[in-house]
Amino acid sequence: MDQEERRGAKRYRFKFPLKVSWSKREFLTETTEVSSRAVYFFLRETLPVGTLLRFVLTLYPELNESKPIQLKCEGHVLRADVFAGRTGIAASIDHYDVVRS
Repeated sequence: MDQEERRGAKRYRFKFPLKVSWSKREFLTETTEVSSRAVYFFLRETLPVGTLLRFVLTLYPELNESKPIQLKCEGHVLRADVFAGRTGIAASIDHYDVVRS
């Protein structure tokens, strides 16, 4: 039986550098999917749904301008999926600022 699609925004399979921080912790990773409302990435640990996050997404210069653009975002964990020692995190983008280098 097919599940009903609940996503409100189209997702794109982009791998951008991502710095994620929460509760005085910081981790460098990369996105696996990005939409206008959320990001998906992997961590080595599971975070509870609702955990507040800050993250910086760096867009590659070849996709926009001659210099990298960073999106400084605030959001929270929407879902955590455990896969063979890694956790896939779906995180909302509740607020963001664009920073041009």
